[in-house]
Amino acid sequence: MTRPLLILLLLTSVGSSLLIGAIWNIARNASFNQELYSFRAGFVTERRDAIEEFVGMAAAYAALRTREADSQLRAHLQTEVSQAHDIITALYDRLRGTMPPSEVKKLILETLRPLRFNQGRGYFFVVDLVGVELLYPIAPEFEGKNILGLQDESGTYVIRDEIRVVKESGEGFTEGYWKKPGISGDARFRKLSFVKLFEPFDWYIGAGDYIDEIDAATRAETLTWLATLRFSQGNTFLYSQTFEGKLLFSNGEILEGGAQNPITAERGSTILDPQVLKDIEANPAGRFFELPTTNASIGDAGPLPVRTVFAIGIPSWRWVLAAEFRSDEINLEIRDRNQKFRKEMLVRTFSIGLVSLAAAIIGSVFSIMMSTRLSRALQAFMREFEKSALALEPMKAEFRWSEFSTIATSANTIIAGRKLIDNDLRASLAKEEMLVREIHHRVKNNLAIISSLIRLRSAHLETDADRFAMRDIEQRMEAIAMIHARLYRGKDMENVDMADYMIDLGKNLSGMIPGSARISLIARADPLSLPNDIAVTVGLLFSEAATNALKHAFKNRPDGRLELSLLEQGDELVMRVADNGVGLPPDALSGSQKSLGMVLINSLAEQLGGSLSLSSDGGAVITVTFPKPVKKI
Repeated sequence: MTRPLLILLLLTSVGSSLLIGAIWNIARNASFNQELYSFRAGFVTERRDAIEEFVGMAAAYAALRTREADSQLRAHLQTEVSQAHDIITALYDRLRGTMPPSEVKKLILETLRPLRFNQGRGYFFVVDLVGVELLYPIAPEFEGKNILGLQDESGTYVIRDEIRVVKESGEGFTEGYWKKPGISGDARFRKLSFVKLFEPFDWYIGAGDYIDEIDAATRAETLTWLATLRFSQGNTFLYSQTFEGKLLFSNGEILEGGAQNPITAERGSTILDPQVLKDIEANPAGRFFELPTTNASIGDAGPLPVRTVFAIGIPSWRWVLAAEFRSDEINLEIRDRNQKFRKEMLVRTFSIGLVSLAAAIIGSVFSIMMSTRLSRALQAFMREFEKSALALEPMKAEFRWSEFSTIATSANTIIAGRKLIDNDLRASLAKEEMLVREIHHRVKNNLAIISSLIRLRSAHLETDADRFAMRDIEQRMEAIAMIHARLYRGKDMENVDMADYMIDLGKNLSGMIPGSARISLIARADPLSLPNDIAVTVGLLFSEAATNALKHAFKNRPDGRLELSLLEQGDELVMRVADNGVGLPPDALSGSQKSLGMVLINSLAEQLGGSLSLSSDGGAVITVTFPKPVKKI
């Protein structure tokens, strides 16, 4: 086949393909324009219906969770008050006729006064049916006064309301709105109370709590779930503000503590302004707002777009849930559809162009040849580059392709700079490590000096109590000093090997308390390392608990056993100090003992973020369970 014929066949094939492609493109373009016209006509109505359903679903979920929190608080208050009522009823039945009624009343009130619940927030109050406050533990100055005229922040006469409930039903719930102590501003908080008639003295007993204290966890869980919701159409997202204007979450991001207006959200949409928030607070039912915006999404000239917002208020949590779309979103949608259409046309045109097989084959062959040569050159370049990068040495700057030579020259400059930086970093790291070791060494020495001074001073103290107190301080100093000694002697200056440390701690404790030599002290730990700050706290806690045991557990006993252990349990660590001595006193088990030792043990357990448990079965057992910390690298 002659060359002209080949050219003619190629041109005919290409021309036929282009003609077929042009006819198809014209027909498809006319169909696409009709689709855009239909889409534009129904966009606004469809989008308004969709965001109304979207926000309504979110609001229904939030309302359901608020009712759950309310029911939970009601059940809890009724249980607490009923139990307290049973206590004073039993007390009245037992004392009736054995002492004057005035003494019985006083004893009943003093029995209720110290009782607390809900982490110490909850207390019991007692009022007679003429409105005299008989018991008010958090403000005793009101006791004995008639408080019938007491009103909450909404103007409700709360005592009159409570008296009405107990007279009509014997027991029931009341609620009011109050400012919470320690919180500034005009915010009012809903407080729920349960009251129950005590017939023998014409009293009623009650207790209350703020609903927001109970549903804080519920609000957090609800907020987390709502923040994940996305609108099924476009990029619209759910956002939430408080009635006071603080932004709670937007675009899937929860904002810690809230952020004040104005806030710019995704694609320039601004969050609701104060006047809109006031309107929603006054009328929380769902409604639409047409609001202006400050910028356009596409950047073309013309009037600024309008925001169509649908918002619903959640009065019990003082939240507003909202979603929106903008009038220029249709242009964004059309732009996206145009882009997809162009891509579709490009793919189809390219598919038709494949008919031009001769040109494609020639281009492919040429590309393969060039690609092979380039690949070989690139492999050679990369081998040289990797070799130079690993050794931080200059690479040769002469290659068959001039572009690679240019890259090699630039790479050599970077390698030279990297080598200088690497040397500086190594020197700086060595100096820093030396300084840190010196700091730990000096801290250890200083603690040793202090311990020696304490020991010298103890020799001149007159009483055993003073000497024991000074020895306790010395023991705590030794526990900390051992940590620093291990850090400056070991290779790892950030973490402490607890298995070895526990052995040293046990040896050190054995010689600190007079008479402790007769006690069998066993210290053990799983093979694990802890960051030095955690290790110091753990050491102090072990030291404090073991010292208490050595001092008090084995009095008047010829021998004994004391075991210290630190063991891994899943994602937690369990510290345990156990002896076979006399056991813990009842006030320590009940938590009422306020000795220095127990205060320190509780405080150290809290520093670890752990939980403390005490038992006295065959001796004292102190257990602290805390999260396993992430090892420093």
